[in-house]
Amino acid sequence: MQIVDRLGKQKNTFKILFENNAESILLYNANMFSTLIAVGIIVIFIPILISPFSESKSRLIPIYLLSIVLLLLTFLIFQLKPLKKRPLFGVYLVFAIVFSLSIYLSVMNSQEQRATIILGLFCIFPMCIIDRPYRIKLFSIGLYLVHTFLAFMQKGRILGIDDAVNCFCFLTLGIVVGNRLIQIRVEAFESKRQLILDRETDDLTGLKNRRKLFQLISEFEAGDNNVPSGVIMMDIDNFKDYNDRFGHAAGDMLLHHFGKLLLRYEDMFKVQFFRYGGEEFTGFAWGYHLSELQSIVEALKVSVNGMTNCCQEVGVSIGITDCETKNFRNYEKYIELADKALYRAKAEGKNRVVCFDGSIDCDLSVIEKTFANNTRK
Repeated sequence: MQIVDRLGKQKNTFKILFENNAESILLYNANMFSTLIAVGIIVIFIPILISPFSESKSRLIPIYLLSIVLLLLTFLIFQLKPLKKRPLFGVYLVFAIVFSLSIYLSVMNSQEQRATIILGLFCIFPMCIIDRPYRIKLFSIGLYLVHTFLAFMQKGRILGIDDAVNCFCFLTLGIVVGNRLIQIRVEAFESKRQLILDRETDDLTGLKNRRKLFQLISEFEAGDNNVPSGVIMMDIDNFKDYNDRFGHAAGDMLLHHFGKLLLRYEDMFKVQFFRYGGEEFTGFAWGYHLSELQSIVEALKVSVNGMTNCCQEVGVSIGITDCETKNFRNYEKYIELADKALYRAKAEGKNRVVCFDGSIDCDLSVIEKTFANNTRK
């Protein structure tokens, strides 16, 4: 029973690792797909080059050329947008073409010889792909059964048994080593992902940190990422007084719970928040008009006011701006505008949401004077 439970936990852990590293696995399979196409064409082209010196190779030139054409068509088809994100299917298709060629050579062209090239394919296929192990096994065993059946039909019982045993040995070796390689690769992807998360995540709040914020801004400005429709700046009201009254441990706990609340809003809406510094936070929103974004952050403010795991009621001042009616390529400018709206919220009594508009620029000097001699609380 304990062994069954342990295997179940390992299977569940492996599934989680696959889901967490789906992007890295996709990239690996995409690179492997291109590599297999190139290697496959080169390997198949070699017999064509030596065909003038081999009568048996000359007879197979149409088969070799057909295989090369099929590989090239597969490559071109998987450059189309709907399929480009499915390189795993391409890898299976490449191996299906190469296995078909190998089965033909083994069964039809060399009826008096034992299997050769196909032995290597059964061994290397599970090592060249990252997919759920059961699918790799089904694909490999299916091809093994097809080859074994045809070998018995065309080569006879003696050679059929030899091919069945030899292929089974290489198939077993490939599956065992392949499964282990998949586990090692996925665990390596997970280690890399955790390192990136540690570098980009604020430990106290669980939000992305300032480093990740400016990395994302660079991607926006380079056109490498989907740009946001709005920017948010937030500041926990009277945080210094809270720290002085209840202690730094309570202040850290407040920041922790505030971060958890923002993460819940990330799950509910198309927003992403970052710890900007101290008790200041910023965020990006996608696909919302300014009025819609205001409704979201108003609800967020109410949620902050209702946090029950703090020593006293907590307020938050929020400034927002939209990116749709302005034309700045520098997204730090949008943060600056949202920050101006945040200053206005502070000046008007705190614990409120203010949208940036042109009038804020006119009286910003007054707001700055109000806070000139005070640290923002």
